[in-house]
Amino acid sequence: MENSCENNKTLTMANINPRVIKVEYAVRGPIVIRAGEIEKQIKEGQHNFPFDRVIRANIGDCHASGNQVPVTYIRQFLAGCTYPPLIDSSDFPSDIKQKVQRLLSVCGGKSLGSYTESQGLITVREDIAKYIQERDGYPSNPSDIYLCNGASDGIKTVIKLLMNNDPKKPSGIMIPVPQYPLYSATLSEYGAHQIEYYLDEDNNWALNIDELERALNQSKEHCVPRGIVIINPGNPTGQVLSRENIENIVRFAEKHRLFILADEVYQENTYLPGSKFFSFKKVLMDLGAPYNHMEMASFHSASKGWHGECGSRGGYYELINIDKDVRMQVNKLISASLCSAAWGQAMMGAIINPPKEGELSYELYKKERSDIVSRLKQKADLVSQLFNSVEGVRCNAVMGAMYAFPRIEIPEKAIQHAKSKNMAPDAFYCFQFLEKTGVCVVPGSGFKQKPGTHHLRTTILPPVDQMKVMYNSSIMLKSARQVVPFNKVQGVASTNVHAYSNGDDDFFSVERHYLHGIFMGFKWQCVEFARRWLLMRKSCIFQPVGHAADMWHDLKFVERVTDGKKFPLKLFPNGSSHKPKRDSLLIYSRSTELPFGHVAVICDIVPNFIRIAEQNFIYHSWSDNYAREIPIVIKDNCYFLEDEDEICGWIEIEDNDELQPLDETKLDSILKKYQEAKPIGTLERCSITDKTFHSMNNWLNKDDPAEKYFVDLFGANLIRADTDTLPYYKVDQDLTLSIGSTSNELHEMFMDATNYVIQNDDILKNFCIPEIFWPKIRESWLHERDLAMTGRFDLAFDGQQLKTFEYNADSASALFEMAIIQEKWAQAVKLNHTFMSSFQLHRLLVKSWKKICSNLNINYVHLLIDNDKDEILTALYMQNVLKNANIESKLCILFNNLYWKDSKIIDNDGNEVKLIWKTWMWETIFSDYLQAEQNGNLNRKINNEHPRLCEIVLNDHIKVIEPLWKVIPSNKAILPILWSMFPNHPHLLCTEWTLTDNLKQRGYVKKPIVGRCGHNVTLFNASGDSVLDETQGKFIDRNIIYQELFLLPKYEDYYAIIGSWIVHGLFAGFGIREDKKLITDAESPVTACSVVWK
Repeated sequence: MENSCENNKTLTMANINPRVIKVEYAVRGPIVIRAGEIEKQIKEGQHNFPFDRVIRANIGDCHASGNQVPVTYIRQFLAGCTYPPLIDSSDFPSDIKQKVQRLLSVCGGKSLGSYTESQGLITVREDIAKYIQERDGYPSNPSDIYLCNGASDGIKTVIKLLMNNDPKKPSGIMIPVPQYPLYSATLSEYGAHQIEYYLDEDNNWALNIDELERALNQSKEHCVPRGIVIINPGNPTGQVLSRENIENIVRFAEKHRLFILADEVYQENTYLPGSKFFSFKKVLMDLGAPYNHMEMASFHSASKGWHGECGSRGGYYELINIDKDVRMQVNKLISASLCSAAWGQAMMGAIINPPKEGELSYELYKKERSDIVSRLKQKADLVSQLFNSVEGVRCNAVMGAMYAFPRIEIPEKAIQHAKSKNMAPDAFYCFQFLEKTGVCVVPGSGFKQKPGTHHLRTTILPPVDQMKVMYNSSIMLKSARQVVPFNKVQGVASTNVHAYSNGDDDFFSVERHYLHGIFMGFKWQCVEFARRWLLMRKSCIFQPVGHAADMWHDLKFVERVTDGKKFPLKLFPNGSSHKPKRDSLLIYSRSTELPFGHVAVICDIVPNFIRIAEQNFIYHSWSDNYAREIPIVIKDNCYFLEDEDEICGWIEIEDNDELQPLDETKLDSILKKYQEAKPIGTLERCSITDKTFHSMNNWLNKDDPAEKYFVDLFGANLIRADTDTLPYYKVDQDLTLSIGSTSNELHEMFMDATNYVIQNDDILKNFCIPEIFWPKIRESWLHERDLAMTGRFDLAFDGQQLKTFEYNADSASALFEMAIIQEKWAQAVKLNHTFMSSFQLHRLLVKSWKKICSNLNINYVHLLIDNDKDEILTALYMQNVLKNANIESKLCILFNNLYWKDSKIIDNDGNEVKLIWKTWMWETIFSDYLQAEQNGNLNRKINNEHPRLCEIVLNDHIKVIEPLWKVIPSNKAILPILWSMFPNHPHLLCTEWTLTDNLKQRGYVKKPIVGRCGHNVTLFNASGDSVLDETQGKFIDRNIIYQELFLLPKYEDYYAIIGSWIVHGLFAGFGIREDKKLITDAESPVTACSVVWK
C-alpha cells in the first residue's frame, strides 16, 4: 500500500519542472551539508575525526564566522525601528533617535510591521539616491531606486525583464567564469542561455575584451544576446577592475547593445593599494554620449560590504536610463510581491546613511568601522600569502570582496578516481579536505572554471588563528595528495623498507635496480618493491615473473639468499576462511585499470582493515608508515578484502617465523649465484636487401604537414641516397636499459653542475655570458625548472662502455626523425622487432606539454623559429604533439606575424603571446638584446610594430621553452666543471680548459664552448701531431675546451652516435645518427634503430 501511494504522487522527478533540476547552488551544496553532519557528530561526541571543530570558509557570512561583532549604530537603529519605546530612553543616542523617527514616519501606522510601498520606503530610497550622487558626482533619482530582499532578488527581477521566452533561440546573458552561482542558477531557472566569458587568471582575474568578443560571437547561433553581468569587486575571484577595464567593457556593451548588470555589492571592500572601486554608472556618465544613454542596473546589498548583515536580506538596485513604459512594467512586477521585508529596508537605510562627523554616534561608529576594515585588509593579504606558500597551489592577490579562488593541482589518478565516483575533481578534493582537516571550502567547479583547471573558493572571514589552521591543513592535505616525483621516497613501510615513486601509471623508466648485486626489478614498479621488501625483511627472493598478476599462478616458493633454502608459498583466494596475516603478499588481477595486475605487501592488520605498502599504484606521500588501508568484510565466516580493483588473494610464506631480516653487515654471506653484473648490451648494424621495398614511396602521410615537409626535403624513397640497401641498427634490451639508466644519471649530474655554476660568479664567467643576463638566469633556475621540455645527450658506445660527448640541453634537432620517422620506416619495411628505440618519446612529449600548460593555465603556444628547413620540420612536428595534447598553437617563422599592442605582444589573429617554444639559440637572443640596447631602440613597444627577438623571449610576461637556465647545461663550458665534480666517472670523458700532457698522450678533441651541428671541432690523434678530422663553422671565435678522444668502432664503414632524449627530466628514448666521417653533423642521417627484447 505504501509503495502504491508512492507511485501515485502527482509531483515526481519525472514530471517536475526540468529547469528546477538544472538549478545548482554550490555555496550550500553537499559539502556544506556534510559539514553540518560532522558538526553534529562532534557535538554528540560520536566521532574519530582528527579535529574538534569545523572551520566554515564556504560562505561570505561575517557574523557566522564568529569574528565580527555587530556595529553598535546599526543595531541601535534597527532596535529603535523594531521597538519604538526604546528611543524614549535617555540613554538612546539622540542622532539615531531622529533617524528612527524619520523612517517610522513613512511606515503605515508608524510601525515596521506594516507593508511598505512596493518600491520601498521613500526615506531609504532618498538616502540611497544621495549616497549614489555623492559617490559618482551625478544625480540619482529615488524613483529609480528599488529596495529588494538582498541583491539576489533584484538581480532575478532584472534578468526576468531580459527574457524573450523563445525556446528555440532564448535570451542569452553574458556571465563571467568564475561566477557567483546565483547567475547560472537563475538563468537555468528561466531557460536562458549562459554566455560564459573567462576571466584572465594570469592577469589577476582581469577582464579581456577579446575574450568577450569570442564568447559573444560563439553564442549567436544559440541565443539572442541581451545583457552582460559584471561582478566588481569579484566573487569568487576577489579582483577589482581598473577604470580602463570598465571603460572598455562599457564600449563593448554599447557596440553590441547589451544591457549592463553591474553587481557592485562589494564596492566598499577594497584592500590593495591602487585597488580603487569605480562604479559602472560613473564611468558610463563620464564617457559622455552615446554611453551616458545606455541602459544598466546597479546592485548593492546589506549582506556584503564591511558590515556583513547577511540575515537582514536588505538590498537595492538602481535602474538607469530605463524606458518609462518598461519602468511601469517593473513596478507592476514587484507589486505582485507587495514589498520586500521592511526590516531589510531599514537595515539598508542604516548602512547607507551612517553617522556623520559631529553627531553623537560618530566616534564609536568610526572606531568600529576602522577595526573591522583593518581586520579584513589584514586577512585579505594573509590568505593569498598562506595559499601561495603551499606547493602546488596558486592564489592571486585578494584585491577586494571577501574571497580567494586559489588554483590547486590534482594528480591525474585522483582526477580519474573522482570521475569514477561521478564527482568533479575539485569537489572530491574539497570533500577530502573537509573529512581530513575539518575545513569547509567550496569547489571551484561550483562557480565554473576554465576547462582543465581546478580551484576552491574560500572566504577571508575566519579569525586569523583559524586561517592559520586552514593553512597548516592545506599543507598537510597537499603533502598527502601531491604527486611525488620519480625516484623520490613516497614513504617508509612499518618494516623499514622505502617505497619510491614511479611518477605515474604511464611511465616505464627502463632502469634496472640492483641491491647488493641482486636484481630487484625495474624502477619503481610494484614487483621491484615486493622483491626488495622480501630481501630486506626475510633474506629471500622469488624467481623473475612476467608481471605482478602472474605471481598468483607462477610463484611456488621463495629462496633464502644466504643458503639457498626454499620456503613454500600458500595461496588464499579473496573470500577465504583464512584471515589475512602480516608479511603476506597481496595480489591483484589484471584489469583495464591494472593491465599487468599489482602486488602489495600486507604490513599490518588492524580492526576492520589491512594496511599495505606498495609502489606504482598511487604516487602521493604516505601520511603514515603504510600506503593505504583496505577494508576487511566478514561474510559467512569468510574474509573479503574490498578494494576498487579486483584482488586475487594473498600469499603467505610457510615457516615465516624462521625468516629474519637481511644482515647488511655480512653481505659476503649472500650466495654468488644470486648476484650478477649489470650487462652492457650489444649494438649491431643490419641491412635489408629486398629490392621490393626500394620503389615504395607512400609510407608517409602527405596530408600531415610535418611528414609532407619531410618528403619535400628528403624524398619519399625508403632507401637513402648514399646506399643501395635499407640499413638499420639493432640493440638488445640490455643496451636499451643501459642507455636509459646512463642518461638519467648524467642528467642529474648536469643539473648538479648547473646549480654549482649558477651559484658561483667566478665559474659562471667561464661561460662567456654577458653579466647583464646573470640575474635572469638565476631567477629562471629558481622558478622555471619545470619548464624544461627536451634535451639530447650525444653518447658514444664502443661495445664495452657508454661515454657522453655533450648535452644538447637546448636543442630539439632530429626529434621528428627519431620519434616518428623511424617508427613509420619500420612499419613500412615490416621490420622484425619488439619496439623502436624511441617507442615512448612522442607519448611523453604529449604528456609533458599537458602538464606544463595545465600548471601555467595556458592553452595556446607560439612556436618561434628561424627560417631554417630543419627548424621548420621540427616545429611542424611539435605542432602535431601539441595537437595531440589538445593545445592550440601557431607557427611563427621570424616575427612577421607578431605585433605590439598596448604593451603586449599579439599575433595576427589577436592571440596574446604568453608561452613560446623556441629553436633560437640563447646566444643569438643575447646578441640581439645588446645590439638593440646599443642602438637605443629596445622595448619601444609601439603599437602595430614587430617586436625584436629579445623583446619576445626575454619578456617577463612570456614563458619560454626551453627556459633561460638551459643556457648553462647546453654550454660546453660545463664539461670541465663536470669532470672536476665527478672525476673519473665511467660515463664522462676527461675535459679541461687547457691542453694538458695527459690529454696529448690520449688524443683529444678541441671544441668551442658554444656551437651547433658539430661546427669548429677538431680531433687529434694520441700524439697530438695529426688531425684525424675537423669541421669548419661560425663559432671559430669562441673559447675552447679540450676533451679526451674516444674513438668509435666502425659498423660497415659507418660511425654511430647515440642521441638519447631527456623529456621533462627523465629518459624518453633514443635514436642513432651515423656518418662515414668521425664527426657527425646536421647532414648525418638518422638511421632507424630497433630494440629486440629477449
